[in-house]
Amino acid sequence: MPTLNFIKQTLFRLAHQAISTTSDEWYNLWSIGIYTSSSPVSLMPAPGITNPVLRCDDVRDVCSLMVADPFTIKVGDIWYMFFELYTRRSHGEIGCAISNDGFKWTYQVVEGCR
Repeated sequence: MPTLNFIKQTLFRLAHQAISTTSDEWYNLWSIGIYTSSSPVSLMPAPGITNPVLRCDDVRDVCSLMVADPFTIKVGDIWYMFFELYTRRSHGEIGCAISNDGFKWTYQVVEGCR
């Protein structure tokens, strides 16, 4: 389990990164990436994929300003990713993407738009 000092250091690094990022880097900061590890303290980008795996440009049915806070679940052979979309029409909507392997994702729809 991570120590309090480790958590503080990680939050400090993330805050420093947010302050020092360029506009292009900021855009990708609010995207979704896939990281893997056997321990939460040694997460690394998943091998063989390019992060981010989902960006606001992938959202086609609404004008998305960012994607964040993913939650995944596997049903049968399909992975589903639900995530927050910050849009111009409202401050938060739920988007959905699917994957056959949990690494390569295809955006589907904003919940409630069908």
